[in-house]
Amino acid sequence: MDFNGIHCPVCHEAFTAESDVVVCPECGTPMHRECYNRLGHCVKEDKHAEGYVWKRPYDPQAEAARQAEEERIRQRRQQYADADKEQQDRGGLFGIGYDNVEKGTESQFFPNMRVLGPDEKIGNYTAKEYSAVVQRNANRYIPKFFIMEKSKRKVSLNLAGFFFPILWLAYRKMYKWAALAAVITLIIPLIFANKVYRYYADYTEAVQEYLMEDMETEADEDTPPPAMPVPGERPMALVINAYVELLVQVAVGLFGNFLYRKRCDELLNEAASRAGPEREAFLRKHGGVSAMNCVSFAVILYLVVMALLLLTAKTGTDLATIIWRLFQQ
Repeated sequence: MDFNGIHCPVCHEAFTAESDVVVCPECGTPMHRECYNRLGHCVKEDKHAEGYVWKRPYDPQAEAARQAEEERIRQRRQQYADADKEQQDRGGLFGIGYDNVEKGTESQFFPNMRVLGPDEKIGNYTAKEYSAVVQRNANRYIPKFFIMEKSKRKVSLNLAGFFFPILWLAYRKMYKWAALAAVITLIIPLIFANKVYRYYADYTEAVQEYLMEDMETEADEDTPPPAMPVPGERPMALVINAYVELLVQVAVGLFGNFLYRKRCDELLNEAASRAGPEREAFLRKHGGVSAMNCVSFAVILYLVVMALLLLTAKTGTDLATIIWRLFQQ
């Protein structure tokens, strides 16, 4: 506890940062150690029975300083709130970690913030122009674009891209990248579709048999219930594919924002030849997000995979088998 400026009740001298101060364990009264040792007891010992507890004396100057600091913080926060409203009225506000921009970090914690106005340049375009493309959650992506531009880094964390790489790419209308990520993720299981299909088909059949046996033994209390089936050894294609999926997740999680900015640049380049309402309509159509297209992409992807697996089940062959037969000829 800081006792600077408070007077010792024994010698009445003010404590300093160098003072050796002891505190009474009963009432909390601070005293110089030398004073306490000379007195032999707490100076307020006669009041201990009454339940006396020492309280810091009122200091008008300290109280005025505390109130002034609180008012300074309040005014600073109000300035940010006013700037927020003003910039939003003008076309957007984007808060960035100003002190850390050159380091390439992404700290956005108060008070290391400044306003990135709508007319501020990020490469060849302004924050407002990028906002017209990003649309939803522009306040999250525009600061990242700005930091990447200033730091000349391509790496920027995107958690949505890490956990749901294909869906996030489709949601942000980057369909070519979404298709590429889907192909990379599914190519190995589809090449060895026969083994993958047999693995899941055998396990599904074992579970069905388990359920049938369990229903039959429910009526007979003397018969022990059947053992729950466990999956067999995973095909090497699935083992390798697990690492491929993780690689795709890491790639999109770290470079997704960079790819997204490139996509925004492409749309802004295409929109440069348009003007007025036509330009706005173009960016509104091709920019932003689309939950419906994301769901459609996922459904189409699912149908394609299921069709290939059913074709494998019907023909008993897959791409790996076909290639192997060609090499044997």
